Amino acid sequence: MKKSDLFKIGVLLMATTLGTTGCSFGEDEKKPEIVVDPAEKTIEYYIAGKVTEGTTALSGVEVKAGEVTATTDAEGAYKLTVDSKKVYTVTFSKEGYMSIDNATATIKQESSGKRSEGRCGRRSGGNR
Repeated sequence: MKKSDLFKIGVLLMATTLGTTGCSFGEDEKKPEIVVDPAEKTIEYYIAGKVTEGTTALSGVEVKAGEVTATTDAEGAYKLTVDSKKVYTVTFSKEGYMSIDNATATIKQESSGKRSEGRCGRRSGGNR
């Protein structure tokens, strides 16, 4: 045999050996990755309403549900963004008015046309 034939056979054997050992199965295979859907964690629920004194909108009322707080605007409107379905105790307070601390809001489903109404009384004689 010629040297060039031996060289070709050697290169062919080396390429075959590297080709078969480079592709192995078993422990080196990656396990499937579990991907969490970020949209699942961004579900928001709202507690919204309007605070009035009689028929007049009441601005500057602090509305609180859990750790979430909002203040009513010039039209008396407020909107609290919460992250879970449950019963919330909602409090309403404004300087010079009696505080309300026993209102509740229940988040039961993704979309609800249900509206609730609360009343806030004026504080008299410095008592709450």
